[in-house]
Amino acid sequence: MDAFEILVIILASALALFLLFGIIFLIIFINVLIKIRRVTAKLDIAADNVRETTETVRNTVNDISRLASPAIIAKIVLKYVRKFTQKRRNNEQKEV
Repeated sequence: MDAFEILVIILASALALFLLFGIIFLIIFINVLIKIRRVTAKLDIAADNVRETTETVRNTVNDISRLASPAIIAKIVLKYVRKFTQKRRNNEQKEV
């Protein structure tokens, strides 16, 4: 065996090792990409759920605020009506 044949054997062995490592790395890389795709799909679904929940809460708050506004106005009006009637009663009692 001369130096040329030894060099060919060393290079062929190195090429075989690099090819084997490349295939293993490619398989691992594909598996990681598949897992990342699954995670992003789940995150997309979760984001949609959060968006829907936020919209539902926003609509509920708007509905409650629409109901609360007339209730607050009625409460204020009732408060002033009571004050007015109490003042009239007090004035009538003082006159008698």
